[in-house]
Formats: sequence, structure tokens, C-alpha cells
Amino acid sequence: MRPLPTPTASSSARAAPTSAPASIPAPVFDDHFYQQKKPPAQLNKATAAPVLNAPDSTTTPAVDGVSSKLSVGIRHVVHFSEQLLTLMKAGLSIDRALHTAAGTISNKKLQQVVLEMVVQIEKGDAFSDAIRRYPKVFPRLYVNMVKAGERGGILPTVLERVIDYYTRSIEFRTYVVTASIYPAILLVFGVVSVLGLVTFVVPKFAEVFATMDKPLPVTAALLIDAANGLRAWWLHIVIGIVVLIGGWQLALRSPAVRVAVDRLLLKLPIFGALIAKMQFAQICRTWGTLLGAGVPILTAIRIVQDITPYVPIAQSLGALGLQIKDGLSVSSALNSHPVFPKIMAQLAKVGEESGTLDVMLLRVADQFEKDVQKMTKSFIAAFEPMMILAIGGMIGFVVVSMLLAVFSLNDMPI
Repeated sequence: MRPLPTPTASSSARAAPTSAPASIPAPVFDDHFYQQKKPPAQLNKATAAPVLNAPDSTTTPAVDGVSSKLSVGIRHVVHFSEQLLTLMKAGLSIDRALHTAAGTISNKKLQQVVLEMVVQIEKGDAFSDAIRRYPKVFPRLYVNMVKAGERGGILPTVLERVIDYYTRSIEFRTYVVTASIYPAILLVFGVVSVLGLVTFVVPKFAEVFATMDKPLPVTAALLIDAANGLRAWWLHIVIGIVVLIGGWQLALRSPAVRVAVDRLLLKLPIFGALIAKMQFAQICRTWGTLLGAGVPILTAIRIVQDITPYVPIAQSLGALGLQIKDGLSVSSALNSHPVFPKIMAQLAKVGEESGTLDVMLLRVADQFEKDVQKMTKSFIAAFEPMMILAIGGMIGFVVVSMLLAVFSLNDMPI
């Protein structure tokens, strides 16, 4: 079995990489080695966001039209990467390690992809070229870091960084989702309870009250009218909600609407700060991880811009890349955009002076993630009693309104 060929650097313009930790030599290679541009480039075009010089439009052809479109969850990819790293540290070549790891993969789609990659590598392809053929399995960040590791001769070390990055990202995302489950359950329970009372219980009282020729209290009359309207017009209400949601989705395709909505979300009290910190935690962790692996800074910024769903932040990242390309320091470029927190520029300046920009960015990410966890805990602590009171108040309003109507019909003292 022949050894994996070492990719050579392009003879085109080369971008100088940022400083990497002393234990990992920072390779020098073409800033445009990754040829596949993702849809955010279209988003930037539609929103007039500044875009760095895009890579060439040519892409590596897929193995076949089916397997190249297979989609696999990132958790399976991380588990596979851990197995691959263990085998490579044991001294196995990349093709043997992949073939061995394929036998232990439980996900059939990922197993098919890995086996096809073994065939490609045995034909002479590099590992990064093989995984680049499966964009729905291996994210762009994964591909770029592997490419950097191959060119620097530090693939196992870079795989460790990849695993650490995705493990932290999964843990952070899981924490946020888990913390949101209980408030969501409370909200759903409250809405279903009130709708159930208004739809099924109140109409029964209304039938009884209709046989009696006595005026009802205002609250009871309003509640009965609301129940009758809900039962008579429920289909129209559902259709209206669907139309509103569809219209909202269509409106968000407009660049002007998308920018306005994103800016509004980022300026919301409490929630805006929470959203911003979550975004910048992801940005700093991704950016720092890429730089630490030896990925050129302009390529790293393009990747970070791709994973940012909020247009104002993506626009600022595009402008940031252009400023850095023109020779401005990272800290100065960050300071020129109000959307970026001051701590990013301050620690970036320290990182530039000490040659540890990637480390400083990761520290910023750690701080933002801690802030998000604190804000989430505070929000949940305040939300739970508020939601319980709101649910109790709505149910109590229905019950008291019906009791008042019953007492008034029987002339009973309250």
C-alpha cells in the first residue's frame, strides 16, 4: 500500500499565516486552497456585505451523485474522528486507520463515506481532498483544518483541535437547548390548558346560561363570546397563522427585511445581549481554532463569516477581512466596528503583540460562553415563576369568571 502523497503548495499568491503556539509550527500555504464556497457568499451579495476575494469556482468532483449528498450528524463525525486519531497515534497510516475505523462505525451512511474515502486515498488523493467531496458530512471548518494539518505535517495534533472544538460546541449548544426545555414545556402547558378550558369547558357553561334569562357578568360574557368565536373560526385562525408564518419566511428573504430584523434582535434588551454573546462565542472559538491549526487569517475569516446567521455581524466580518487584507492590524480593524465587543479588540491586541492571537480568541470565547451560561440561568430563574403566575392567572380568570356567572344566576352572595 503506497504512502499518502504530500500535497504541494500552490504557486499562486501565498498568504502569511498568523502566529501559532510554539508546539505547532504554522505552515505557509495558499490562502485559497479550499475551492468550495458556501451559500453565505450569496447572502453577502444579496445584503451588500463586503466579501473577501472568493476562491476559484472549480470544485473537486464528487465520487457519485448520491454518496456526496449524504448527510451525517456532527456527533457521529466527532466520534469517528476520535477513533481515527487513536489509530493514527498508534502508528497506522491514514488509509489503514480509515479502513479500521470504518469497521467500528455504527452509522451506515458515515461508514459508506469512509469506505469510499479509503478508495480515493489509495488512488493517491490527500485526506483533505477526500473529505472535501462530502460537504454535508465534513463541515468546511473541518476540511480547512485538516488541510492545514497535512501541509504542516501535524495532522494528529490538528485532529485533536478539531475534536476539542466540536466537542465544546456540542456541549455549549446542548446546555442552551436543555436550559430552554423546561420554560418551553411550561409555556406549551399553559397555552394548551387555557385553550382546553375555553374550547371545551366554557361552552358547557354557556349552554346552561343560555337557558336562563339573566344578564351575565362582563368577564363571563366576554369569555363565552371568545369561546364561541374560537370554535366557529378555528379553521380560519389556523389558516391565518400558517399564512402569517409563510409570509414572514418570504419577507426574511428580502435583504432589507433580514438586515432590519437582525438588527432589531441584536438591540433587544436582555435577549439581544444574550444572542450577541452566543454568536461571538462561536465566532471567537471558530476563529481561534482555525488560526491555531495554521489556517490563514483571511480563510479563517471567510469561514467564520459563513457560520454567522446574523447579517450585521456577517457584514462587519466581511469588512474586517478587507481591512486586514489591506494591512490593518486585527485589533485596529475590530475597534473600527462597533458591533464587536471591546474585549475582542483588547485581547486581540495582546495576542498580536505576544504572537498568541489564537489563544486570546479562545479565551474570549471561554468568557462569552460563561457569560451566556450565567445569563441563561438568571433568565430561567426569573422566567419560571413568571410563567407559573401567568398560567395560574389565566386559568384562575376562567374559573372565577364562570363562578361569578353561576353566583349571579342563583343570586348567591359572594
